Amino acid sequence: MFVSSKKHAIHYRISPQLGSVRLTFWEMAPRKSKQMYPYLYIANYLLKSVEEAHQLLKDHLFVNGVATVDALEFTQQGCINLVPYPTWSRFNVSLESIGLEAVPELEAIVERAS
Repeated sequence: MFVSSKKHAIHYRISPQLGSVRLTFWEMAPRKSKQMYPYLYIANYLLKSVEEAHQLLKDHLFVNGVATVDALEFTQQGCINLVPYPTWSRFNVSLESIGLEAVPELEAIVERAS
């Protein structure tokens, strides 16, 4: 698996719905003139509980190079900043709780992908 040497961020939102929970996470793409969408990928999952959403998000981070995910605590929506160590053996992670109003185009992106 290729491990990026650049810092990047994964945005997420956990939305309780009637009898279920929706987890949406995405990674923004670098701005280019001919790109079709403003994100690299976006994923939507309908799950049974908030705990299941947290575990799926931790699993996604672990598969993508975050070595220690057990201690992570997530808010309802936020941004996970991934900064690789110089050895590329694992990532340093910082969680940031954000409102979608902080980045206006994110609300439209999430709604379009739903």
